[in-house]
Amino acid sequence: MSKFKYSANINGSVLNKQRFVQDLEVRGYKLEDYCFRIENTLCVISSIGSNQLPNGCYRSGDSPRSIDYTFNIDTPEQYDTALAILSMKDDKLFYTGELVEILAAGGWGYSNSNNGCIGMVLKTRYPKVGSTQRVSFKTLNPKKKDSYTDEAEVPNLAYNTPVFRKLTAQEVINFYKNSNMQEKKLIGYKIIKTYPSSVPLNTILYVKESFNKNCDFPYIDSTLTKTTNSITVGDLKDTQYFEPVYEVPKPSFKSHMLESGFTVTIHKTGEVVTNDGTFTIKELDTKFGNSLRSTKFNKWDMSVTEAKYKIGCQVVTHTDIIGINELYKELNK
Repeated sequence: MSKFKYSANINGSVLNKQRFVQDLEVRGYKLEDYCFRIENTLCVISSIGSNQLPNGCYRSGDSPRSIDYTFNIDTPEQYDTALAILSMKDDKLFYTGELVEILAAGGWGYSNSNNGCIGMVLKTRYPKVGSTQRVSFKTLNPKKKDSYTDEAEVPNLAYNTPVFRKLTAQEVINFYKNSNMQEKKLIGYKIIKTYPSSVPLNTILYVKESFNKNCDFPYIDSTLTKTTNSITVGDLKDTQYFEPVYEVPKPSFKSHMLESGFTVTIHKTGEVVTNDGTFTIKELDTKFGNSLRSTKFNKWDMSVTEAKYKIGCQVVTHTDIIGINELYKELNK
């Protein structure tokens, strides 16, 4: 019987841990703690290297024993990395959430240009060793958009040749780390060691927004104007002197406190996570969209200014709904 391979201590906000637990349960993890407290560190356990708890469980409270990794899931990179590693099992079959290298994707609605790209397993059928397993996956870094969909079912065995290869845990870490770096915009280089010129230490050489490729001065000093006084520097790849500086990326989620003191987390994808479940911005708009937009009553403009709604055990105001909607828009600017 397959077993989860790795254990981890998970730190982060309460709302992100709640969402993470939901994702773990989709992958087959179960709670193993009758006094579970989400406020504490989340401990996710495989039984490999430990016989104290069953394989594929989670509980509150960190564990220094038999722990392979520690993650803070308040950053998207760490969240995705932790989930992918904790999805990994110890046999040759493929499981939901695992990352794979696509070795032969062509012929099932996928472009073979994407061979060598990384995919995430979404679901599987016929999970039996020795038989043809069918895997539905999504290409995470496609070189070419697939013909009609980002998802398709393909056999993992084609004439006894693997279509996929499971990534190792270190490859998963490197993939998300490199993906995060590629998404960042390079804005310049920081001088980290005394440079053989008059440029002071820690000066950031900002990249010009536009310049002639034949120009010798594509970088400017932070203290100089963009039109004059450009400086010549050595090889910017020389890490002895230079360190790349990236634009700080916009967050992919933000927390928002309602008037009642209840906190929700709004994600760029439109997912809104509460401590009692998850809903989407689309669902919010379906129910309350008309109250967010001005309309007409006879010849007069009409809009909602104050309202309260009881949803489950929580009282939510019209202002709360506006706040959630505006924060979602801000995340997607």
